[in-house]
Amino acid sequence: MLDPNSFPRPALPKQGDETPDVLYHAVGRALTHWEIAEQSYATLFNSLVSPQAPLFALQRAYGSLAAARGRHDMSKIAAEVYFRDRPHEELEKLLRRFLKLYSDAGARRNELAHGIVAGHLNPEAEQIKFTGYYLGPSNWNSNKRDEWLAAKYLYNSKMIDEYIEKVGILANQAYAVSKMLTDHYIGLSILTE
Repeated sequence: MLDPNSFPRPALPKQGDETPDVLYHAVGRALTHWEIAEQSYATLFNSLVSPQAPLFALQRAYGSLAAARGRHDMSKIAAEVYFRDRPHEELEKLLRRFLKLYSDAGARRNELAHGIVAGHLNPEAEQIKFTGYYLGPSNWNSNKRDEWLAAKYLYNSKMIDEYIEKVGILANQAYAVSKMLTDHYIGLSILTE
């Protein structure tokens, strides 16, 4: 099970990549893996709303929301109703944890999707030196830079690869939680028949 703090904004790396191409490829892989995770969360949403059967229409409706925040909120509300009708404290706690992980991973995904690749200099070194290429926020993004334009985040390809690995685990675990929700529903249905 992923640690609840698996997706913090990472510390700024000391060394970037030698070429920008490594970062472009890493970002492409990260966005692909994020979409796979989104697919697993659509399945999770389906399990909350219609645990007795997968409904393609539900997953399509889930995917029609452009912002991850809206999908997160929709899942949270669906979970409230699911657990009101089918109480299970441990499973509810697990689901809340997963929705938080989804939100945190989505924040990192947004940094990757909306960042730019650029070379950087380290002005704090004895002699200003080129430290490599990084993915970071554009200069106009005032929420992601301080008043001196220093980036609040930078990624090298190794950091992006670590994100990809965690997102893959998150997707697999979301499918497992979906199965738990369905099994819980089926178990209750059998008991009430």
